[in-house]
Amino acid sequence: MKVRAAARTEVTTYAKYVIGTLDICKQIASDGLRVPMSHATYIGKNLTDPVVYTAVADRIALLRRPQETVEFYMRIAEAKSNLQVMQARGAGFPPA
Repeated sequence: MKVRAAARTEVTTYAKYVIGTLDICKQIASDGLRVPMSHATYIGKNLTDPVVYTAVADRIALLRRPQETVEFYMRIAEAKSNLQVMQARGAGFPPA
């Protein structure tokens, strides 16, 4: 099924970006990388909007694990939203 292959490819690619984002967080926590709170969205700079998921949203139920797929994308959306809140709140705070 082409929908399944396309969704799997996008999730795999997204997972690599999530790992990169976690690496940035690790650098902030342990290596002293300083990112101003006003630039918090930098942390998730590679977490772009999904393309395949949006295009096949009406067919997600056909995938093997539709709940996990939806949850994966919802967690990405939540993380991006949290970064935006951090940026908005941190505009006047020193670097993290």
